[in-house]
Amino acid sequence: MRSIILGAIVMMMLPGRLGPTLSIQLVEPGWLPLAGMDLRLQPVEACGTTPLKAVGDLKQLKTNKAGIAQVEVTGPADYQITVPSQGGAKRTMKCVHLFGMKPEDTPSVQLVIEPNGG
Repeated sequence: MRSIILGAIVMMMLPGRLGPTLSIQLVEPGWLPLAGMDLRLQPVEACGTTPLKAVGDLKQLKTNKAGIAQVEVTGPADYQITVPSQGGAKRTMKCVHLFGMKPEDTPSVQLVIEPNGG
């Protein structure tokens, strides 16, 4: 009985991932991480189309001390990453295509955020 309860506690503390975790890092031109920055991740039909057509739910994220935001994604899929103008930084947009991945994969994207005056 104890092993069953312990197993249930471990499962609650360490939930299984359903898909890969996309790691997005925002850095300044000098490569220092930008902490506390808001960004949005929007699944889109295809990166090569204009205008981009949203095909899923918009996710609002915020970077941690290392300038990283992480979110579970599905693949293959295309995603529009948008960093709104904030804290003296220019609005930045980047569309990325993620190929088929395993749930344990962690694809990464790094965006250099230019200052408003730069």
